Amino acid sequence: MGFFDHYRVVDLSMLIEPHWRFAPEFAFKELPKPEFTFRSTVLKDYGAHNFSHCDAPQHVDRALETIEMLPIERFCGEASLIDVADLGDNAALSREVLEARAGAVRAGDVVLIRSNQALRHPTTEPEFWTMSPWITKSGAEYLLELEAKAIAFDFPQDRAIREPYLTDFEHHEPIEDWACHTVLLPKGILQIEYLAGLEQLSQERFLFFAAPLKIKGADGGPARVYALKTIAEEA
Repeated sequence: MGFFDHYRVVDLSMLIEPHWRFAPEFAFKELPKPEFTFRSTVLKDYGAHNFSHCDAPQHVDRALETIEMLPIERFCGEASLIDVADLGDNAALSREVLEARAGAVRAGDVVLIRSNQALRHPTTEPEFWTMSPWITKSGAEYLLELEAKAIAFDFPQDRAIREPYLTDFEHHEPIEDWACHTVLLPKGILQIEYLAGLEQLSQERFLFFAAPLKIKGADGGPARVYALKTIAEEA
């Protein structure tokens, strides 16, 4: 039997497309040859933290690692799922909420937190970002205690991510507003942000892979992200 008789590949990457928040500019170059014409797609104004991407610790502390310094093993391996999709919009994901749903998590995992936010609001619409669930300070502290090597999200995980898009945004204390960035990243717990399609994951445990671009000196990197589901367990 071959590899794909044992595993199904599940793409968890957000589609790179025209977008009101990230605003990538698509351009094309063509180079004629006698036999054919090369066509090259060019993305302008594309940041390291646009669409699906991985955060390096230097994102919040200039003394810490940049993306090319991190072994790729830090972004992949055994993974587990915490499902909060039933809580809907604007859910505050506290210690109590996450602890009640983290039964499959083991130390050293990549932990995926599934909100299915994109099934309620497309990622290209402001509501995806302004009505998202978020991780509270106590929730981030609980995730730190799980001893995961990385946490991945299919929603904007910190409450203050919505601030630029809301005229009536009310600040809480900084650690509460930026819980994952202030509690997890400085401790070396990597963040894998803006995933998509987590509703395809029916197993609590699976293999997970994120491959950030190896950009010298960068505090993050765009990534193609996927999981492997075992077909025997899926059946």
